Amino acid sequence: MLLLINHGTFYEFIPFEEYGKENPKVLTLKDIEAGEEYIILLTTCS
Repeated sequence: MLLLINHGTFYEFIPFEEYGKENPKVLTLKDIEAGEEYIILLTTCS
């Protein structure tokens, strides 16, 4: 997947195995690894 990182969107990722937990680990773009599954959280300036 191609992410547009310079267009006013902030990306955060939850490892799939953390999804649904009360306090899941939230990662930024620099912390993720290719081949792993994540839930994507998007924040925009609008």
